[in-house]
Amino acid sequence: MESLATPMDLRAVLAALGDTAGIAADLVAGIDETALHTAAPGAPSCRDIVQELVDASFALGRVAHEVLGHVPGASGAATAEQAGRPSAKQLLLQLRFLREHIVSTVDQQGAAVWATLTEAGRPLFAYAVDLQQQDAAWLNTLRQAATAARQRGPHGQANTSTGQSGS
Repeated sequence: MESLATPMDLRAVLAALGDTAGIAADLVAGIDETALHTAAPGAPSCRDIVQELVDASFALGRVAHEVLGHVPGASGAATAEQAGRPSAKQLLLQLRFLREHIVSTVDQQGAAVWATLTEAGRPLFAYAVDLQQQDAAWLNTLRQAATAARQRGPHGQANTSTGQSGS
């Protein structure tokens, strides 16, 4: 059986996953909540992109819980939905919590859990790599959305241009 990841690979992927929340927070820093909820035509809002990052974190968590069973410290992660549609700030806090939880599995349960096979026959680590790749795409989209939100100005004032440069 071939080894899918070295401990260095695992640490690098988990570090990247852990960094996502801080990067997302930095990208939207200084943008008011109304602007975070406002999107250019045909594009997602900053808030919606952060929701996608949270949802992707939950997806990895569901796979992990199916494979490993209950993971200590995981309860209470989904409480933000009780208040209806959470703000971007609440989502960023939830994202930070979820990502810290994902990264902490190495210290709490050991690196070997990431080699555990799922029902689909994939190691849990492969799902972490998938999440890292999704994060890169969503962070790029968030960067563009944040630029557009800043161009719209405070309170998400309408601007018909997308302001997206692709960089």
